[in-house]
Amino acid sequence: MNEKIQSILQSGETVKWSGRPQNVKLMEAPYGLTILIRIVCAVLVVAAGYWFTGPGAGETIDHTQGMVFLGVCVVIAAYLILDPIYVANKMKTQTSYYITDRRAITCYSKGSKMKVKVRMLDELDEVSVDKLSNGNSVIYLGKKTRNAARLARTQFAFTDLQDKSEGTPLMFYSVADTQSALASLPTGLCR
Repeated sequence: MNEKIQSILQSGETVKWSGRPQNVKLMEAPYGLTILIRIVCAVLVVAAGYWFTGPGAGETIDHTQGMVFLGVCVVIAAYLILDPIYVANKMKTQTSYYITDRRAITCYSKGSKMKVKVRMLDELDEVSVDKLSNGNSVIYLGKKTRNAARLARTQFAFTDLQDKSEGTPLMFYSVADTQSALASLPTGLCR
């Protein structure tokens, strides 16, 4: 076990299960439709940029301003397309999950920095599981909310939306050995 998780364990706390996202598919539901919408928006942004700066713009816009505007449109379009790819890759390489005898822990590490989300096991009222098309599962530790599935992959980007006081569960995304993870939780939680 790495030093980072050792540094956040409480005195006498032991890890019962650990895992990380496996086989994360870019077009996995509910992200597939979102990615297609982002691609359409990117094409529209570039088309609008070209429309307002291209041959149809005539003499109404300065050439330098037009190139800057078109460049901004291309950057926005690139972000719309590349961000989901970056997030999916980040899930696979920088995220890990732990269940201890006291807590459920999600760690996102980037270099020497680490973001940690924790739920105390004795505070959980339910645990639920969604199957993904790749055979893996999303484990929701806490009451599954309507928007939880959309946030499962991007939970570190939206830390304010992951507040347990708001009722959003802690999520383990694309877990391969779901049964082992569930077996390490207190009995009676799983639905």
